[in-house]
Amino acid sequence: MKYEPWNWDLGTYRVCKFNKRLYIASEDVLIYTPPDFIILNSRQQLQVLVDRANTRGQLHIKDVIVFEARAPRPKQYAQRKTFPEWEPL
Repeated sequence: MKYEPWNWDLGTYRVCKFNKRLYIASEDVLIYTPPDFIILNSRQQLQVLVDRANTRGQLHIKDVIVFEARAPRPKQYAQRKTFPEWEPL
């Protein structure tokens, strides 16, 4: 079997819910779910990341890092003092 590197460019991305968790999915493949230390009250918070992925055509790791850095966290987790900026599309 020939090794094929993982391709994140699977088409249109969307937010979906599976087993009470929010995910970013593409063509019924679950690609990303925020870690437990991220508080998501609605799909709209994750939609920002999905919109950027759809504009770029792929889910970029730098966008995920910025999303996780800016997302609210429970009190027991350390809050960031500075936030990275979104890269221009």
